[in-house]
Amino acid sequence: MKASFITLCLALSLSANTGYAQAKTVWANPKHDEKGNLLPLQSCGETINRAMKFILVDQATWAKGNKITDEDGKIRPPYFFYCVAIDGQLDGAGAPVSRNTNYPAFHHAFFIHAFLDYYVYSGDQESLRRADELAVWNISHSTPLGWKYGGLPYSTVHNGKMGGSVDADAIMTDKPAIMAGAYLRLHRTTQKPGYLRAAEQIADTLARTQTPQGNWPFRVNPKTGEVREEYTSSVIYAVELFEQLDALTKQKRYAEPRAKALQWLLEGPVQTMNWNGMYEDVSKDMGRKNRTNWDCIDTACYLVRHRAENKSYLPLAMQLHDWVKKTFVDEEHRYGPAHAVREQLVCNCRMAGHSGHWASLLGSLYQATGEEKYRTAQANVASLITYHLQPDNRISLGPEWNESEFGYWYSGQFSCIHWLIDIFGHIPETAPDGENHLLRAGAVVQAIRYESNKVAYTTDGSSSDVLKLSFRPDEIAVNGQPLAAGDGVAKGWRFDPKTKVLRLVHEAGKVVIH
Repeated sequence: MKASFITLCLALSLSANTGYAQAKTVWANPKHDEKGNLLPLQSCGETINRAMKFILVDQATWAKGNKITDEDGKIRPPYFFYCVAIDGQLDGAGAPVSRNTNYPAFHHAFFIHAFLDYYVYSGDQESLRRADELAVWNISHSTPLGWKYGGLPYSTVHNGKMGGSVDADAIMTDKPAIMAGAYLRLHRTTQKPGYLRAAEQIADTLARTQTPQGNWPFRVNPKTGEVREEYTSSVIYAVELFEQLDALTKQKRYAEPRAKALQWLLEGPVQTMNWNGMYEDVSKDMGRKNRTNWDCIDTACYLVRHRAENKSYLPLAMQLHDWVKKTFVDEEHRYGPAHAVREQLVCNCRMAGHSGHWASLLGSLYQATGEEKYRTAQANVASLITYHLQPDNRISLGPEWNESEFGYWYSGQFSCIHWLIDIFGHIPETAPDGENHLLRAGAVVQAIRYESNKVAYTTDGSSSDVLKLSFRPDEIAVNGQPLAAGDGVAKGWRFDPKTKVLRLVHEAGKVVIH
């Protein structure tokens, strides 16, 4: 049977100089192969495991000043209420807008996805529990249902109270759809109906408050609906939420608001490149001339996924790729030629998590075009992220970021775990040798168990999956029936003994590989 997570943590603690509280940020010299591509500092698999160990284990000794309690007087893990820490100090750390502050609707949603990613990747039950814990807390701290923008998670929590900081009395209208995506994934994973109800409540509120043009104001007072900041390009998440709910419930309940939102997006930011209105710590005055790339990248990924529906979608995605690359991507830097991506114009620093996010688009474009340059660039980004892992298992934002002044950010830690696992799904042969991992699934994985010569998991729908194995499979069964060997494209399975990569296409249900 595969070693437990705690056993793995003990092994890593003996081999990786982990666990001291005030480690100096270090930046190792880059290593390159004979073609000039960046090689990882340590393997991506080690980076993922050590980064998650920091979240699940090292917090107990690293984080200091975790003083904020919830309404029941309970101390939560630091990533609930704090987005930043300096040398392990939470209370009062960071720049003024970040002190004792976190951004739950966006950051917590991403944390949930990272926990679920790691659960599928490793089978670790604690990761699943942590995802559930975050979601339950956010649902219970949403805006009252009787308000104009009711049933929505808050975009900011300050000193343990919902709202505040730059948001003041407002919430952001785009972030609830991001959280709803996490709720839906948890519902499909656990079958708990409360998550579906929470996602539907968010969708209902967004559909009801959508403007005639198809978009939403950025910051609003959730009780009265008064607009505090007008413009955001961040609409793709509502489009995806409406689409996912209708697919899950097999209805067309949200078809009209989805169509209106998508049309606004295609006729607006996709044409004007006015990608703006995204980050919780950016004020209205700071943001007037700002430009961001996060929702632009996700819009491009959406267009690539839906390219069969409209022949213009892939060229439009390429245009968005080109704009982001020109505006935010650096190749000439210490860890070049890896693409290092800047967060936004008003915080124009290269960051590991944003580079990983960019790599998700590179992977999508490789799948769509087969052009090797995208795959090579994605692999270079994976290597880049490994240089950000510190001796104490923190992942630093980047070499330009002054951690002694602005601190370590939990969001960078979680996002790098998520994006490295995502990259494995695109480049499975680079996943750890001698281990068993489900790297990509075409449906949601509801349960998974790894053993030395066996993998068993259940999907909630028909699925096209990619795994890397430590053994050569003799038989694969789906719902107790043998799955025939095939080409791995149509129904069936194909194993490459050289790379140890298994590809299979199957119907919904329990898959057993042995």
